[in-house]
Amino acid sequence: MTQYDWLNEDTVPSEESLNGYPSALRMPHNFNRNTVKEVLNGFLLRSNRPFIITGYTSLKQLVNFISELPDSSYFQLLLGNEPSLSSANAYKPIQQSYPEEVEAYWLSQGLSLRQSLALVRTLQKFELQRVEAQYLDLPHRMLHAKIYLAEDHAAIGSSNFSLNGLTRNIEGNVCFKKLDDEQKKNSCPRRKDETDRYSEVRQFAETLWEDKRAVDYTDTLYELLRKLLRTATWPESLARACAELLEGHWADQYIDSITPIKNTTIWPAQRQGVAQALCVLDQLGSVLLADATGSGKTRLGSVLLRAVHDRIWKKGRARNSAYTTLICPPGVRHNWLQETTLHGLQIQPYSQGLLSGSKDKGDAQLVDLSLKQSQILCVDEAHNYLNESSNRTRFLLRNMADHVILQTATPINKGQSDLLSLINILGADNFDPASIKAFNHYLQKANKDPALKEEHLKKLKKEISRFTIRRTKADFNALIDRAPLDYTDEYQRPCRYPKHNPCSFSTGESDQAISIAEEVRRLAQSLTGIGYIKRKIAVPQHLKDQFSTKELIDWRLAIAKAAAIYQIMSHLRSSRKAALAHIEGGMEPHADHKGIIHELKKAAGTPPGCAAEIAENDIPAWIHDSKAHKSASLEELQRYEEICHLLNRMDASRESTKARVLTDLIQRNGHQIVLAFDRHPVTLFNLKAHITEIAPDIEVIIATGKVGNKLKIQLEERLKPKPCEEDKHPLIVLCSDAMSEGLNFQRASAVVNLDMPSVVRLLEQRVGRIDRMNSLHERIDVYWPDDSKAFALRSDDKLIERHGTVETLLGSNVPLPDILKRQGSQPEDYRAIVDEHARHADDWDEIEDAFTTVRALIGSEGLVDQAQYEQIAKHESEIQVQLTIINDPKPWVFFCIKGSDFSAPKWVMFEDGQPGFLTDFEQISQKLLARLKGLPAQSEPIDPETQKLLDGYLDRVASMERTLLPKRKQVALTEMEAVLKAYRQDESLGRLDREYLDIWLRVLSSPLSREASIDWSSIADHWLDLIRPHWYAELESGRRKRAILLRDIRTRLIEDPIPIQKIRAALPAVPYAKAIESRIVACIITKAESD
Repeated sequence: MTQYDWLNEDTVPSEESLNGYPSALRMPHNFNRNTVKEVLNGFLLRSNRPFIITGYTSLKQLVNFISELPDSSYFQLLLGNEPSLSSANAYKPIQQSYPEEVEAYWLSQGLSLRQSLALVRTLQKFELQRVEAQYLDLPHRMLHAKIYLAEDHAAIGSSNFSLNGLTRNIEGNVCFKKLDDEQKKNSCPRRKDETDRYSEVRQFAETLWEDKRAVDYTDTLYELLRKLLRTATWPESLARACAELLEGHWADQYIDSITPIKNTTIWPAQRQGVAQALCVLDQLGSVLLADATGSGKTRLGSVLLRAVHDRIWKKGRARNSAYTTLICPPGVRHNWLQETTLHGLQIQPYSQGLLSGSKDKGDAQLVDLSLKQSQILCVDEAHNYLNESSNRTRFLLRNMADHVILQTATPINKGQSDLLSLINILGADNFDPASIKAFNHYLQKANKDPALKEEHLKKLKKEISRFTIRRTKADFNALIDRAPLDYTDEYQRPCRYPKHNPCSFSTGESDQAISIAEEVRRLAQSLTGIGYIKRKIAVPQHLKDQFSTKELIDWRLAIAKAAAIYQIMSHLRSSRKAALAHIEGGMEPHADHKGIIHELKKAAGTPPGCAAEIAENDIPAWIHDSKAHKSASLEELQRYEEICHLLNRMDASRESTKARVLTDLIQRNGHQIVLAFDRHPVTLFNLKAHITEIAPDIEVIIATGKVGNKLKIQLEERLKPKPCEEDKHPLIVLCSDAMSEGLNFQRASAVVNLDMPSVVRLLEQRVGRIDRMNSLHERIDVYWPDDSKAFALRSDDKLIERHGTVETLLGSNVPLPDILKRQGSQPEDYRAIVDEHARHADDWDEIEDAFTTVRALIGSEGLVDQAQYEQIAKHESEIQVQLTIINDPKPWVFFCIKGSDFSAPKWVMFEDGQPGFLTDFEQISQKLLARLKGLPAQSEPIDPETQKLLDGYLDRVASMERTLLPKRKQVALTEMEAVLKAYRQDESLGRLDREYLDIWLRVLSSPLSREASIDWSSIADHWLDLIRPHWYAELESGRRKRAILLRDIRTRLIEDPIPIQKIRAALPAVPYAKAIESRIVACIITKAESD
């Protein structure tokens, strides 16, 4: 007897019928062990001509059903409507057709990979022409009947042919059996009537089928099923997975919902940037946006903030109206205010100066309050916050935001302190705990192995890369090549980064100037740097075991000497007047200090002292003796006066040459607007006088940090793109480095570096004022000074500059570089610095983009051909799921999980023999490269063994879904479990509270089956909201200067418990989410080995 043979027998009433329910055979229902599915399949699967009328949401179960039919069966399907879905469509101005409605529904729902084998078999039935499908085109009416017919049975009732209708819901159906002639003779009148009822049901169903308004749907349904899940070659599946991450179409819903009050352009690259940033935020909790200068990061950041804001509201997670804090340099505050307002965000950007120690305490308190209640924190020019000892960095570390967005186009210094500061701002809880723990352990060691240091730094850089979105100028131009018409400015002009034309110019110093400069350097070498030792000399505790006290003090003195030399030669490189102003100060408003001579006179006779125990004979007497200090200060002062005497004799050949270079760019080289940078305002005013004298018809504007925001806005307005270039008046803008950040001068076509900075960051910022995607020029000229040896930047100068400031170097706690121990150093070739700038335009010294290795899978050196990738990327939404089966002796599987309203795309990879799975894009990309390289671009057919293997992997994904959360949320859930366990020990709890806590502890500690897909992200969010007051109290305690980890407040939460009623109000029930397996869009799996 088969499992369905009982249908041919007169059976006794079931146990349920004895309790008041009719037999499930006569009235199919879903009570106890009975299901509607069991009854229907019993006669439909035996039929040679099964016929079903059901709603289109039943498609998933229909696929399973058709796959089980014998090849000899001919299946008729009449698909009806779904009132709850179709009624919403009835009020749309443009209604969808029935096929469009069905396709839209199923492309949003998708099929599970568990149905791969069933779908392949179903499609084969279509190809054998054993399936025929129709729908009724009934304007303003719906087909809602549910009828199931075989040659000898008919069922009609409420059950849709869906999982719920067949197995779960309380349904009401009736089943009629057709009797043959022999059975009619021997049956009672009631059974004869049943045959009549069967005939009536069949007549009704067949009349609907033959209705002239019935439309053939067979081919359309076949194509829909092929879209839902199809077998593909592994390059196709991999391309689909890469496109899900890189193209970011899943996030279009957030961008397209923004309706600016005026027409604005959001380039495809910016759309991709928003999607990729959302992906990193979803996976890690924080993101570092580091796209190249000039790529439109302010607009990208504004759209991203709006997208994050909207996602929070859509999830129902808004706290304080999704309060957002934005901190930026004062020079770009207006730009941010304009962009965020344009994109519908009510944000008041704060100037970073308020974090550094505002004179107005009320403003500082307001920023502090904003940081603590923000749900979203955005920090522009984040490289300004990497000095952990600065007020603004410590201020920033006190934020309590759920989402932290950092922006910078500037390469970050690669020292250990900078990296640790960045980690703390991004949120230490978001990083790999093992990496952080190992590095902290290394920092505590007395004797540090340099090789070990590099190893730890490399790991930290790798960790930071996972948070980083960094597209280079070359990347952007490549994106433009794919769709050039999509990249235009607001006046419909094409956009593209201009080509660079690096040029040098001779600084033209005379023999007299060279001779004096050499003498100045010789005299500067005799300086002691006493003017730079103003505080008591202390020996860093962590260096005592590595160096003697004398070595450390000698190091401090050598740095002071090097600083004194550097300041003289650095100012002289700028101009003679700048060097004189540094020494003597100045009466002019642009001379911003009183000079080193004034400082020496003021401090003479006040020795700094030494905090370390050391014999007085081992250090200069002026460190501890007043008389000696006064004498040494006066000797130093005399050397400075000798240098001033030399400078006053020096001619102005360098300044005159630089002025002529600038005027020639306009008068002879065809440039209309030229930017020129020098770090010293004194030089700029001096140059303006020279230019005015030789070219009075050229307008000259001086722009320094003291000109005020009003002039900056006016200047930027003048130099930004216009509908037409009506302003043809030649202009030279002389800029200090205060103008090298955040301002956009697209109309300028040349940048001149009047001095030669060695810091790549500064060069990048200067050139970035005109090197922008919406530049008006196809080519820009960048000029570098070719100084004579007497004036050239030297290796020791280069080292000091790269520490940021002399004060930073003097205050640093790092061993003395050997170069500063030597007397003298060699001039630096400007070409080497230019080359380094070019290299660093695309390289952040091992801090890469989070998607670099994903992009590397595409192209000639990767796995997927560029043309094939672009074809699939354009049409990725047309195929819901792509499945590839390959031959590999080592079993593994790769899944790409698509983005949704509430979750970003993810990659997951399992390898047999490994207990967990991989989710890191870089690790998975490397594995795929190793596994797929050289394999034939094909897919094996699926078989029952491979389907079983695939089902097992899907079970593992479902059971480990919690580990796909950002690390901070994983930590939150771990801490939640620990705290609730402590609360459960309270004997005063009532029964209901104990039961409530028991439920949550079971949920948090037990893996769940795939049927119970829990919304772990929502639970973590609720818990973080609940603990926020305790977190705030920890910040207010003032005991910490570093970022607070979630585990740091566990004791506080236990000692001052959250009321259980408050927890129950926030988490009244376990929230569920859509099963993760239903969101898989690409899968590559190894074929199961046959037994």
